[in-house]
Amino acid sequence: MLARPKKLQSDLGGKTLSEEEASVLDIEADWETCSESARAALDTVPREAIDELKRMGRPPAAVKLTFEAALVALGYNEPAWKDSVKFLSSAASVGISGKLREFNPRSTTPAMLRKMKPFVSSFSVEQVRRSSLAASCVAAWVHAVYDFGLAQEKSMSNYAFFR
Repeated sequence: MLARPKKLQSDLGGKTLSEEEASVLDIEADWETCSESARAALDTVPREAIDELKRMGRPPAAVKLTFEAALVALGYNEPAWKDSVKFLSSAASVGISGKLREFNPRSTTPAMLRKMKPFVSSFSVEQVRRSSLAASCVAAWVHAVYDFGLAQEKSMSNYAFFR
């Protein structure tokens, strides 16, 4: 039988943390790091850019894939462009940033990451930027979510391995 995790000293007022608690704090710090620039970019997306995206009947592939990946992260099962247009319409009042800030990074699951992988591996933020500046901001968020989810998954599997 393996020993229980050792306690670790944190810099949170001398509180003692288990390895699992410390790992969770590291993951949350990673989310802040991964998402900070993406969220800042999302804050710059003007309403006119959202309206332009909604009017795209046949968006460029990188734009379409970006929004499908974002919707997968937000819990949509099989998103299509029409779902993206609905999302953009609902985001018009609070902005894309407001809608995506509601995302809980702890909600990422291995199944979600498997669904996101084909989208994320199909485009870079720079490729999306060539088609739409507004969509590239969402692409940065999508990549941050995906990278964070991978880090979270790796951290949890490492913790389970050592338990």
